Amino acid sequence: VKGFVNGVTGVVTKPVSGAKEGGASGFVKGLGKGFIGLVTKPTGGVVDFASTSLDLIKRTAQQEEVVRRVRYSRHIGGDGLVRPYISHEAMGFFILNRLKNGRYAKTDTYVAHIICLDSPPSWLLATSKRLLFITEISFLGLYKIDWRIEYEDLREEPVVKSYS
Repeated sequence: VKGFVNGVTGVVTKPVSGAKEGGASGFVKGLGKGFIGLVTKPTGGVVDFASTSLDLIKRTAQQEEVVRRVRYSRHIGGDGLVRPYISHEAMGFFILNRLKNGRYAKTDTYVAHIICLDSPPSWLLATSKRLLFITEISFLGLYKIDWRIEYEDLREEPVVKSYS
């Protein structure tokens, strides 16, 4: 708006100031400058408006909140059937996918898991190929494998010995 007003007033003021400085030829030069300003000043105002708007959009986009999951992704078993959502299974499937950048999720199928310790959080996780004992090492969802054993390496049924 300001550019438009300045452009219109320039059509009047430029010829007058040109006439004061250079007489009739100054008036003609001022009239030319006024008409040029009539076109360029509103255009400059539109460009300024667009630039300011884009800058505002950019600043707004940079301050957007990070969207976080409300729940883990549904676990779909090896048979491919979609079953009702079970948060415990979804969490185990999530942990399997986070191990070693998804390496085990590419070769194994999640079967089940149990919580072993609350602090630090740790789980015994069973896949289609192995047992993994996993500990959470960060509140950011980073996990480490404390030990693992492949089923093919089991020669006999495991026995828990008591040392009393």
